Amino acid sequence: MPTIDRDQTPTMNALAEFARLLSRFPDSKYTDGAKKNLGTARNNLAENEFYVGSFYFRKGNYKAALDRFDALRSKYPEFAAMDKVLFYAAKAYIEIDEKDKGRALLEKLSNDYPLSSYADKAKKILGDN
Repeated sequence: MPTIDRDQTPTMNALAEFARLLSRFPDSKYTDGAKKNLGTARNNLAENEFYVGSFYFRKGNYKAALDRFDALRSKYPEFAAMDKVLFYAAKAYIEIDEKDKGRALLEKLSNDYPLSSYADKAKKILGDN
């Protein structure tokens, strides 16, 4: 699987093969390894979505960033850095003047990830508005 800043076609192919192995041979001696690799592949794809979304965010293309962040949230809800995704998605919504959506995500971030450093930033933004 390539690094997150490269084309993820090999990662998607690997994901499909791991899923196929698990469905066709659930009792195989390779099941544990396939499950681990499946998780790694999904994490790489999620990281890639965030990488591209954050690029768009930095360039000020907030709608394109939101497309990536929203796709990440729906496809990879188990992503370990979801607090970061929520924070940047909220900021992007605020930037395109959809403040209610942004506030809702900041509140979700504060409630679901209270120990995150992004939760502290979210609370500050919520307090400023």
